[in-house]
Amino acid sequence: MKNYINILILIVVFISCSKPISINDLESVDGIAINPGTGEPFTGEASLDFYNGGTRMIGSYELGIKSGQWKYYVQNTENKYYDLTFVDGNIVKAIYNDGGRQWEGTPVAHEPDSIMADGYYFVQEQEIYNYNMSP
Repeated sequence: MKNYINILILIVVFISCSKPISINDLESVDGIAINPGTGEPFTGEASLDFYNGGTRMIGSYELGIKSGQWKYYVQNTENKYYDLTFVDGNIVKAIYNDGGRQWEGTPVAHEPDSIMADGYYFVQEQEIYNYNMSP
């Protein structure tokens, strides 16, 4: 019985310390991340790496939708990244970290000379906001 309890503890520790699943290993159906092993919406931690091996992003899915805190790293840097907070798959908060400095704002991509509302934004002049670049 004592050995059984020790083995159970080791299994729990092993599972809790396991590496997040790669986003590339998940399937997508109508914008929902699907666990290919079960066919069900994925719940758990997932990550994606740059081609050079560094972490590109890491965060959690809840029933196939990005949820909670995600980190998006700027390519070829170690201390520049976005802390994005997702609720129901939508970004509700964004903080850009550059070494010891931080800026909070709303990431937007816009066409040059377009009108924007008052507020604090991370702005890139392009069609889609690229979290691999600094604002």
